[in-house]
Amino acid sequence: MSGAPLPDLSTQNALELATTVQVAMFLAAVLLAGRFLADRSGYAGLPVPAAISGLVDVDAITLSVGQMVGDLVEGAAVASLAVFVAAAVNQVTKLGLLWALDSRSPALKVLPAYALMALVGIGAALALR
Repeated sequence: MSGAPLPDLSTQNALELATTVQVAMFLAAVLLAGRFLADRSGYAGLPVPAAISGLVDVDAITLSVGQMVGDLVEGAAVASLAVFVAAAVNQVTKLGLLWALDSRSPALKVLPAYALMALVGIGAALALR
């Protein structure tokens, strides 16, 4: 470590009403954006909210595209691509945070596991095509 003080990374209690409302609003925003872009652009529109959602969380886009598949708005292949994009962006974000907040050493230690996860995700996405 560089010896610099680490930033305050305290979190809120997930059971507090304000936190729960924020998560619900984020989920609703991802669902609306995904449905809007899927209606307007079809297949090409869904990876955009997936990538934006992946910056913060993968659960919201997973629930959104799962509902779209259940409602027959999107197929399983498009849904799997959206979840893969969100997961990939999420992993790159976490790796970047680890690199920036700690150092290169821990980031390089987890890089092989992240690469393996990416390969498995690509394989699964290709298998569903």
